[in-house]
Amino acid sequence: MMFKKLTFFTLPQDLPHRFYKLAPHLEEALALQTERDLGEHEMRHHFWVPPMGRTSAQLVHTQGDRHLVCLKSVERELSAGAIKEALEKRVAELERERGAVIHRREKADIRDNLIQSMMPGANPRSKLTYAYFDFINGWLVIDQTAAGRVDALTSTLRSCLHGLPIKPPATNDDPSIVMTDWVLRGRDTHPFQIGTNGVLQGPDGDKVTIKNDDLASEAVRDLLTAGKRFSKLELTWDERISFTVDHRLALTGIHYHDIVHEERGDCDTDADRFDSDMAIMTGEFSELIPALTDMFGGLSA
Repeated sequence: MMFKKLTFFTLPQDLPHRFYKLAPHLEEALALQTERDLGEHEMRHHFWVPPMGRTSAQLVHTQGDRHLVCLKSVERELSAGAIKEALEKRVAELERERGAVIHRREKADIRDNLIQSMMPGANPRSKLTYAYFDFINGWLVIDQTAAGRVDALTSTLRSCLHGLPIKPPATNDDPSIVMTDWVLRGRDTHPFQIGTNGVLQGPDGDKVTIKNDDLASEAVRDLLTAGKRFSKLELTWDERISFTVDHRLALTGIHYHDIVHEERGDCDTDADRFDSDMAIMTGEFSELIPALTDMFGGLSA
């Protein structure tokens, strides 16, 4: 259950206090959108399931002021290739029948109708997305960085909670400029250590990916001097967790070092292991996230 990716949102300063009253009712709120079968012509459905799996009936797993939830997304698999092939075939048939070219707007309508007709035969596929509220620090932390997965969870939360005024983190200093300055000028990044992977991006959007290389090399410095900036950079925090951070402060490739795993101790049951993992992970993030945002001038008001 230890997150391997991370996107976090900030809560308004007064929201944690308001949520103290809401927290006991989270279970009831999420229960409004629980599991059901997909409709015959329904493409996708999102609903809440117990974070601990089928061994639990609780939709909210609580440890102190941290509340873990899990969104299950069921979506019918229709490949883009299959849709394209069916569309081309149907358009060709209609053009032969009419003796005229089918224009873009009608093609879009034909495509929508084809998707509806193909849906009942498409196999559903499910995915789980975890997230937790940290009411002490005022965050919503999600174990995904893909926009679609993140949007599905936040929009479903908003639907169940009748609104959720979260916002992406914004720092006082631009992360791309700061990360570039670290490497270009050899700045002190304690308690973070710069790794050997990164992505550089130029003003025109062109990207250079660097893997397992010395980021302080002359070749990299030349790229930075020419105007490119780091949009992603591999870091290690306090010799405990390694990850790649991007300009949006999203984390990918999260790796927990042995010193973190050693804190788990002996766990007799899966439930004990789940609780231990959640406590360790959320505890680490409660220190890592502020340390990281501080490196970029702190969160802006």
